[in-house]
Amino acid sequence: MQKEYISPLQLAFFTMGFTLGSSMIFTTGVRFGGRSTWIVEAVSTILGVLIIFMMSCLISRFPGKNILEILTALTGRFLGRVFLVYYIFYATLVGILVIYTIQNFFTTTILTETPAWVLTLTLTLATGYILRLGLEPTARCVQFIAPPVIFVLGLMYFAAFLHLNKIYLLPIFDIDFINFTRGLLIMTSFPNAEIFLLASVALRVKDSKKVFPGLLLGFLGGSLFLILRPVLSIGIFSLNEARNLTFATYMVARVIRFGEFLERIESFLLFTWFFVIFIKVAVCIYASLDGMAALFKIKDFKTLVNPFCILLIPLSIRGYANYQEVPRFLSTALPALSLPVSFLFLPLLFVLSRTTRRANLHKKQE
Repeated sequence: MQKEYISPLQLAFFTMGFTLGSSMIFTTGVRFGGRSTWIVEAVSTILGVLIIFMMSCLISRFPGKNILEILTALTGRFLGRVFLVYYIFYATLVGILVIYTIQNFFTTTILTETPAWVLTLTLTLATGYILRLGLEPTARCVQFIAPPVIFVLGLMYFAAFLHLNKIYLLPIFDIDFINFTRGLLIMTSFPNAEIFLLASVALRVKDSKKVFPGLLLGFLGGSLFLILRPVLSIGIFSLNEARNLTFATYMVARVIRFGEFLERIESFLLFTWFFVIFIKVAVCIYASLDGMAALFKIKDFKTLVNPFCILLIPLSIRGYANYQEVPRFLSTALPALSLPVSFLFLPLLFVLSRTTRRANLHKKQE
């Protein structure tokens, strides 16, 4: 089968949608960061850029290789497969989390009479159908929907800033070191530390040297919206009320008005959120299937799409007993699962790639 490729711009749109994902709609870190949440988000973004840099260096070091070949070259046959299994597991886990989040949001706020399985079935099978066509058609779809999403988000944020009460945002720095650290761990693990799941997509950029610019552009674009997200929720509702909001960004959208001729801005937010959720779910499914195809030497991941999506549906519906488990998962289990990969294992791979490269250069000189 001929290998599929995507452009750096398409990678940027994938990255931006993945970064926003389910993080766009609610502000978990406000509980710890307070009015300084945006500062914590900015520091987390810097850490995310570091992850992108290391991942891009690894990809450019092994052009044309798949993820298993890179892991095997650096850690050996056995450990490479162990780490790939974890990669597949983590991508599946994040996919379940994202699908459950949007299913719960719609069934509790808008489509209250609609069974949860209907939304889960629709999103999962629609995403699977597009992925079944291949990564290139999926990338073209993402490239088509990303510009309207960016425009609508930018317009909504601009309108929201007109409703800010600056008094609610003062003092700017009101956080101690412990809460700063706790907030940083949560906000880095979700979604910035998850960025390594984009490795499977980034490997499909034909010129590996353009992977870093594509990832960086999309990541910074998505992070900008995330950094401003707590500013809007606190500046409009006050800190105490923002801490108690489950879907803070949605509530922000509900108060926006353009005079008397344009109301119900939250419908535009739902439009954008559905599509960024689609992008994140597509990346998670593709990362899982790309890893499985490499692990079991399956030539075409498309043969795995339908059975995997069918398996994902009941797991997403019953993934959590109730939505109250999600914030606890984001603040406890998820950091333990994602942070060691991004800040221990990934740097280890980066160092190994540099040392093996120097060793190879030394041998050639001899």
